[in-house]
Amino acid sequence: MKNKIMTIALAALFFLASCGEEEVSEKPFSIQGNIDDPAWVVGTEYDYSSSMTAVIQVNLQMADDMPVPSDIWTTDVDDRLGAFVGDECVGVAQCDDLGRFFLFIHAPLQPYGQITLRYYSNKLHNIFNTDTSFPFVNGGQQGTAAEPLLIPFWAVTQ
Repeated sequence: MKNKIMTIALAALFFLASCGEEEVSEKPFSIQGNIDDPAWVVGTEYDYSSSMTAVIQVNLQMADDMPVPSDIWTTDVDDRLGAFVGDECVGVAQCDDLGRFFLFIHAPLQPYGQITLRYYSNKLHNIFNTDTSFPFVNGGQQGTAAEPLLIPFWAVTQ
């Protein structure tokens, strides 16, 4: 009888331990978020615009300086690049099948302020930031389809 109770207790412990492992494996790095495709919407009232053709590079770095597998991040046709002035969305682009974003940035007045960018990864369900910002210039064009602007984004995993 004692052996039967010990066997049941050990089986329960192994079961509980394996449940904990499954939770960890669902989120292989803390960059895996729980954000659905963001509802970035551009206002309809604007008189000025500029454009940008960009590719992005996400620099993943683990907190303990261990390398992150290169296959953890790749662009996806459901990824988004958003342009913002503060929290106001002034442009949104979807990734094409070659990893490029054709972004049109809109402004209701001129001068308009510093444009910052945010990148949403559909694969990782997360939004990444960049230190890149630039002033809005009416009629401005940055990057081309043949030579897109490279924008670095960063994420630090825990």
